[in-house]
Amino acid sequence: MRAKILFLAEKPVLREGLRLAQEMLSEMAVAFSHSFIMREHLMDREFSPQELRDLSSDHDAVVLAGSQEFSDKAAKALSCFAGMSAFNRADTVSELSRLKEGSIPSADFIWPLAGDTAIISKTAVTACAHAKKLRKNVVLSLNEGTQEWVDPLNKAAMYAALPAPAILPLHEAMDTLLFQQDRPSVVLANSDEKNMLSSLMRFLTGTELLQHTSYYSDHIKLHSVIPPAGQQGFPLFSALYAAASAVRESLLLEKEADCLDTAIANVLASSWRTPEFGVWPKTISHEEALRLIVEQVHLAGELMENFN
Repeated sequence: MRAKILFLAEKPVLREGLRLAQEMLSEMAVAFSHSFIMREHLMDREFSPQELRDLSSDHDAVVLAGSQEFSDKAAKALSCFAGMSAFNRADTVSELSRLKEGSIPSADFIWPLAGDTAIISKTAVTACAHAKKLRKNVVLSLNEGTQEWVDPLNKAAMYAALPAPAILPLHEAMDTLLFQQDRPSVVLANSDEKNMLSSLMRFLTGTELLQHTSYYSDHIKLHSVIPPAGQQGFPLFSALYAAASAVRESLLLEKEADCLDTAIANVLASSWRTPEFGVWPKTISHEEALRLIVEQVHLAGELMENFN
């Protein structure tokens, strides 16, 4: 496959970090006989929407690193209608959890980027399609502002042949996430409640350095790395997972994305940590972590070639 991938950064230090994600994708392309043209660009905080549209117009995927404000502005410039954050890697790195006991909560959060009817309907369809693919329940965090989302969500669930969504006020939605974990949920919420719930999940699971956000439009998906506030150092694994997400969701290369996700998870599961995690017994550089991942990717590529 031939594909063009755009990497955008808000600051020079973030651009340097994204280059490691580029290197991973370059090695994956070699291993699986693809051809990726990757371009990077340092965006000024005051960039114009048209500037971003012009930059991304002939690319198949966009990966961005920047603040929440910067990411939201980029998403709106690309006419994205919804955002999604997934918390489905906690079992891979259970030692990061801040919980002393019990199972680690898991959920995906989806929220609309605007409040008009068409955007809400598209977001509901996206939430239900995602839930069906992963066999998850759908939960709506209900308040006065989201009351009008009930009908579009019920319709989307019906067309997707899903069970009726759980329509719950915030405190009950939170209880569902924390104490009813037999089947993980896709939670549809407004931006404020999503921020509160996802902050809680990041803290409990200890996975704030593994998360990324995907933004959805009718034409392109934006995969965004948003470093935690006050964090020292670049969140390498967030960037690597975002790049793998671009391979899966934008380039539609499932087996290659599975390979990347598995290789990244294997490094974490082996207790290797990079400096931004703080003091750990098995701390290695970003470059060494990338080398461990790339070794697995090349091996998988060789096995795939021999199998075919």
